[in-house]
Amino acid sequence: MGLLSLAEIEELKGLLPGMVRFEPSEKEMKLYKDGGIAVIDQWICAHARYFIGTSVSTFSFRIHEEREILGFDPETTYNRFCGDEERTCEQPTHWKIVY
Repeated sequence: MGLLSLAEIEELKGLLPGMVRFEPSEKEMKLYKDGGIAVIDQWICAHARYFIGTSVSTFSFRIHEEREILGFDPETTYNRFCGDEERTCEQPTHWKIVY
């Protein structure tokens, strides 16, 4: 699963009224470029009250890892969107960090 389309984002906003999305200005895009915007997105997701990621995504995995380090509840961390074509929808594995 890749990036969501604008139509999918609008649909999610209707289903998840508390959902917020960082939408950088043109100035911010020029200043931070795609990589910097991705870091900002990751930081926001890692600190959100609830996170839903995507399947087989390094981006989502890193957010799960960061949220685990920060002490977020696994119930609000290890979640993912499932595709319409998926017969089963397995949620991400909770990899507990052991210190």
